[in-house]
Amino acid sequence: MAQQKRKLNANEQDKLRKASRQAIESRLLALSASAFTGGSWLPNTNRYAQNFADVLKQDLKNNTCIEADLADYTAVSVILHCTDGWSYLGRALDCCLHGDANTACHLAYYAELRAAMSLLAGGGICIGNTQHVIVDDAFQQYGHINGGTHDTVWPAFDFWSQTSAASGLLSRTIAPRGISLDRWILAFPSGSNVVTTAQSWLQSWGLDLQRLWQDRDMRNHVSYRPNHLNVQGGVSGQDAIDSVVEFWRMCDPSPTGAFARLDEHLLHQHLGMTFKTINPQLDACLGGQDYQCYVAQMLAALSIQGQEASVLKQFLTDESSLSALVVKALRQDPVGTPGQHVQVMCRATLLLRLATGACLELLNAAALGRDDISFWWCHMGEELGLWPPGNPPSTCADLRADIDASLLALDGAAAGSGNRATNLCQWRRDNLSAIPLLGECERVALWGLGL
Repeated sequence: MAQQKRKLNANEQDKLRKASRQAIESRLLALSASAFTGGSWLPNTNRYAQNFADVLKQDLKNNTCIEADLADYTAVSVILHCTDGWSYLGRALDCCLHGDANTACHLAYYAELRAAMSLLAGGGICIGNTQHVIVDDAFQQYGHINGGTHDTVWPAFDFWSQTSAASGLLSRTIAPRGISLDRWILAFPSGSNVVTTAQSWLQSWGLDLQRLWQDRDMRNHVSYRPNHLNVQGGVSGQDAIDSVVEFWRMCDPSPTGAFARLDEHLLHQHLGMTFKTINPQLDACLGGQDYQCYVAQMLAALSIQGQEASVLKQFLTDESSLSALVVKALRQDPVGTPGQHVQVMCRATLLLRLATGACLELLNAAALGRDDISFWWCHMGEELGLWPPGNPPSTCADLRADIDASLLALDGAAAGSGNRATNLCQWRRDNLSAIPLLGECERVALWGLGL
């Protein structure tokens, strides 16, 4: 039976309010002059570099925590949780292309979980095993809260999503055409604001964290119960392929940003939903005159003119142009519904997009570039087989070329067959060289971090 979990009490909420993103920025900067130059994330003397959860439990019991070491661990975990989240999502894409919806859903949930843990750590909230610490402005371990990882992440994330820190981060990170989200929202004549937008988006993108926090039986079903006990219809092979291709279409780096296309689709979705909500009496069609006037006023207020304004207006007023990824991320089908795993993958993508932007902001604030942390990403790329040993790309955005070649090969195979994929078996046989690359989401992490 589903059991409603407790919410954070007043004391726990007060502790979370003390969490500091500035402290995390400062610790990254300090580490860049010490540990990073030695080729590691943390110095050997850091007490929490090994067996973090066990050592933390012992230190909390004995009141012997080393606050600076805890702050350092929290700071580097921001980037590592985010990258791990992309790895989980990549394995979910692999499962999707193998018709394994149950495992895809399981892995996508963990991608969502790691994205949330990265965002929380970036705000000074370090999620552990059963004890979770808060780092304040003085780099002190201000306090801790207890509870299992799954049972704590959602309440902490829910609390954080309603803070000005969260809305500010989202506003700075999601920047279509290089313009911060809050400026788009203020220019759109709707009366909405970035605070309510951030809360709505983060609540939607973290839906699966909330669901599995509320219902442990559901989490156990996803993680521990046997698959295919009850045979039911799933998504078609072509639908699975389309979902993965759309993911890569949205995660295409450009000179204006690693997620420029995805950000524009998020803006598209937000403006359309806002317009329909506040003007139910007007023509609800985004191609209608009323909405077109709203969009034109917004573009003028942002000084977007000429051909750029024409192209952007056409895109924003065409409902059919909205990516299936952002549409499916808002769907809330029950766990086990055919295709529901794709919705979880979409939500994980959006949460990871935000977490990656938050990581990039931290790296920039600490003046850390690709050379400063090459000890990590060069090793990881070689280990994953993303490039030959000793030959990293001059910029990780170049890793997109392999993906484009794979997508082009898939298009060519589809054109050659004269029809869409009728089954995954034949499709995989026809595209043996292209398919493996489509699960390598670590590429997105690397170019998203500006490396």
